[in-house]
Amino acid sequence: MGITNKIFSAYIDPKDRVVFRVFGKNTEKIIDRRHELESWHKLAKHGLAAPLYGQFNNGLVCGYLPGRSLRVEDMRDSIIQP
Repeated sequence: MGITNKIFSAYIDPKDRVVFRVFGKNTEKIIDRRHELESWHKLAKHGLAAPLYGQFNNGLVCGYLPGRSLRVEDMRDSIIQP
């Protein structure tokens, strides 16, 4: 779960997964959703964000990018923190 969103994942197998992101109540008052989606498309075009598959009234459906949360020691890595 995000701070302002609810996140759900659905998959047929671990390699074929999508994420449903349901926006939090009234978050459109502080977040420009149009600008957010434009930015998302630009980032995804260059492989820096998951592909965006669709949107609905209060959320969106996107691809899943595997990864993990950064740890304190990761921040000392010169590749992550030049």
